[in-house]
Amino acid sequence: SPLTSRLPFNATSVIRTGALYGPLDVQAWQMLHFSFTGRAETASTFGDAQHTFFYPSAGVAWQFTKLGPLAGSPWLAFGKLRFAYGVVGVQPGPYQTRTYFPPADPAQIGETFDPTLDAVAYGGGFIQSGIRGNPDLKPERKTEWETGLDLRLLNERVQLSGTYYTNRTEDVILQVPLPATSGFRKTFDNAAKVANKGWEFQLDADVIKTSRLTWTISPNWSENTNKVVDLKGAESVILLDVPGASTRAVEGYPLGVFWGARRLRGEDGKLLLDANGFPRLDPTEGVVGNPNPQWRAGLGTTFSYRKFTLYALFDHVHQMDVANGTKASLYFFGTHADTGVETTVAAEDAATIRNFSGKNLSQLYPAGEDGSVTFRGRLEDFGAGPVALDQTWYQGLGGGFVGPLDQFVERVNVSRLREVSLSYTLNTPDFQKASKLQTVDFSITGRNLLLWTNYRGVDPETNVSGPSNARGADVSNNPGTRSLIFSIRIQY
Repeated sequence: SPLTSRLPFNATSVIRTGALYGPLDVQAWQMLHFSFTGRAETASTFGDAQHTFFYPSAGVAWQFTKLGPLAGSPWLAFGKLRFAYGVVGVQPGPYQTRTYFPPADPAQIGETFDPTLDAVAYGGGFIQSGIRGNPDLKPERKTEWETGLDLRLLNERVQLSGTYYTNRTEDVILQVPLPATSGFRKTFDNAAKVANKGWEFQLDADVIKTSRLTWTISPNWSENTNKVVDLKGAESVILLDVPGASTRAVEGYPLGVFWGARRLRGEDGKLLLDANGFPRLDPTEGVVGNPNPQWRAGLGTTFSYRKFTLYALFDHVHQMDVANGTKASLYFFGTHADTGVETTVAAEDAATIRNFSGKNLSQLYPAGEDGSVTFRGRLEDFGAGPVALDQTWYQGLGGGFVGPLDQFVERVNVSRLREVSLSYTLNTPDFQKASKLQTVDFSITGRNLLLWTNYRGVDPETNVSGPSNARGADVSNNPGTRSLIFSIRIQY
């Protein structure tokens, strides 16, 4: 029990990194800007195959509003066209290049049906890790090209920025499975290549700007297309595998797609049903959802009047999939609201409507005075007439742990009032003279205040594995917190 069991531990990791970095900036005709950088890096987390990696970058920007016809223009105060190329690296995690001996766990020493050996009873001990170190591990390398346009319009009251980018990440570090005959379960490997491309737009505008009152808005929009282009010959690599949700890197698909059992469908996409009118299970597993959104957008707005400032931030995530493993588990145990309803069926229908075991309702449940039958569950039509979804369905094909994952993947939209902040600045001359202080700022901030979504769970912005390549898995997760923060900042 979490109330009685406490297993505290301390962990320390040490990484040594050395790097040389050099920048070079060149300007020509006061309108062309060239920048070059180079970084050579070595780290203790690198494998033995290569100790030093070089990451270059280069960029050019043309401020075309310096040209004669555009110089001093009130409607176009600033305009810049830019191109950039760069390579960045991501170090391997600590201790991934060696095989270590962690403290022995009783669950690791023994067989399934035999007593286990508890090393603590013998003064403690160590056991070889199930994760084999990889001495040839290299950093991930992302190569990116981007081009963009920056504009400032109407005496700089409107600022617009747009960017298109494309990048390719090679030597992506993933945990890959090993055959049991190797004596290990997994190893870290540079196992994937991932490509991204997308658009980003940002607008900042002063809608009202007077000596006492200002109102600014800052909308933004972005779209990213992601694809795993190579997995070293593997069909897929598991990123997360827990009951109710499984995400993988699958060649030809976006990174982190949901993978699992699915219902059998025809070429037209419709469910193929059994003789009783229930879906059939596809004999092969596959991709059943994509947690990567089609696009994201945000809107920030600020009102300032005298010493008061009000700020609000909204954001929206459009069309992403969430694996509702919580719903799947509650279905199986009969504790979801959908499983708690009671349905009454007329006598003539009870004689023909069947449950998942193939029996008529009139065979399973007692009839009332008028011959009708009441059962715990509901009716559903999968395409061949109504069927009864009762305990046999929810603890069979229609529930978690047993049923296919695809029925619990939800396509959702999420809009949120991310933050609201109200502040007041006290810095009048009389106050400064009396207090000997420069400024005192009072503020109250609320975060995660409102949520609008069609998700049937608590909050789609969640993930059972935390920040990782696996995302969108809701398996008995805690919802996001709502916070209210009061603060005072004093400047002397």
